[in-house]
Amino acid sequence: MKNEITKITEQTLDQIINDIQELVRIPSVRNLEDKAEGAPFGKGIGEALDLALEKAQSFGMRTYRDKEGYYGYIEVGPEDAKEMIGIIGHLDVVPTGDESQWDEAKPFSGDIVDDKIIGRGTLDDKGPIVMCLHALKNLMDLNVEFNKRVRIILGTSEETTWEGINKYTSLEEHPTIAFSPDANFPLIHAEKTIVHFDGTTKSDVDFEVFSLGVYNAVADNATYKGNKVTKLEEELKNLGYDYKKVNDKELVVLGKSSHAMACQLGVNAIARLCIALYNIGENSKTVDFIATKVKETYGAELIQGEVKEEVSGELKFNVGYLNISNGNEKMGMDTRIPVLVDEKKIMNTYKEALEEAGLEFSVVKQQDKLYVEEDSFLVKTLMNVYKDITGETDAVPLTSGGGTYARAFDNCVAFGCVFASKNMIDNMHQPNECFEIKFLQPAVEIYTNAINELLK
Repeated sequence: MKNEITKITEQTLDQIINDIQELVRIPSVRNLEDKAEGAPFGKGIGEALDLALEKAQSFGMRTYRDKEGYYGYIEVGPEDAKEMIGIIGHLDVVPTGDESQWDEAKPFSGDIVDDKIIGRGTLDDKGPIVMCLHALKNLMDLNVEFNKRVRIILGTSEETTWEGINKYTSLEEHPTIAFSPDANFPLIHAEKTIVHFDGTTKSDVDFEVFSLGVYNAVADNATYKGNKVTKLEEELKNLGYDYKKVNDKELVVLGKSSHAMACQLGVNAIARLCIALYNIGENSKTVDFIATKVKETYGAELIQGEVKEEVSGELKFNVGYLNISNGNEKMGMDTRIPVLVDEKKIMNTYKEALEEAGLEFSVVKQQDKLYVEEDSFLVKTLMNVYKDITGETDAVPLTSGGGTYARAFDNCVAFGCVFASKNMIDNMHQPNECFEIKFLQPAVEIYTNAINELLK
């Protein structure tokens, strides 16, 4: 069967490329101003969902579209089969950003440049969905017996609120076993709990501070407006912190951005500004908390102590948002809690520390951990397929501080399709997002063989 899968994949590569290009050419960025009946997150996302379902129908697969447009699914196999293999993906994409930085091709062109398909979604996650769709078609064309159902579940708001997949999980049948093609090979079997939370209070200070970034990114700038710019500038020089003076009443501290799951790679401008302000006596409850309980740490060591375990590593903590103005103070935080650690205990410790500092604690968003043990049937089966196709016999399962749709279901892992060990270009969410065509055949072969093995 392995040789037959290789042969049929070779024969269909051009069609796979064309189908990826066609789907990528639909600008499926969330746009609530453009929402319509059956397209709650914008017409582009609705069109992408329609196209994916139409493609599956042309292959002879069953499809279902949520009447409100929150999700859809594609299914093969006996309708009365009790077991279901799930493949979990999404059709929405992040915004293109500054299009002048797309210097290889337009972001929704799907053009091929230097043997790469260029376009937003080629990696995340339209390209992988098309590959899995063709993997399923391969098995149908090879007359494989489907003793279980295989369902490709299509989400529509993964990059934002997860409303689509949450609607699915509340209304529809859950897979028995599943994977999400929205990360790296060989697979990710553990994803940390992710919590976004706030610390707020009333304020009577006579200065303003703002860094209106996002919870899940290290702030690369933080602005102070007040009467102590000269004194603040002297302290920043003493500390060796980068800054930019705007005028006698305004100064911006500079840092370096990074994703909150790897916040140690960044330089937090919020923390640096608060440390300097605290040192010169420009105090507030949020400034003091950050300057004394956070400082330039990235694991909340001054709040939690050292938190680390052998599966998914260290706790991560980031202050990504701070606003002190109009009589109010608010700071927004992101924490990534290792899978073997008691998240309730961690969050209670954060709550106690904030309340002790006079700040009100509130959780904004929580994504529960993913953890499927290495010796499970799912992990062992997918790992064996990956090793067999790539020859990487020493490959081991990975862990991540990021979050994929895999955590929406039990017994589900993230499986490809970035070949990290082979230095594949991974520019998800960046200009010139692309999928290198040389990796297309091995990816489709891996997915086809994986589904076939799970059917057994």
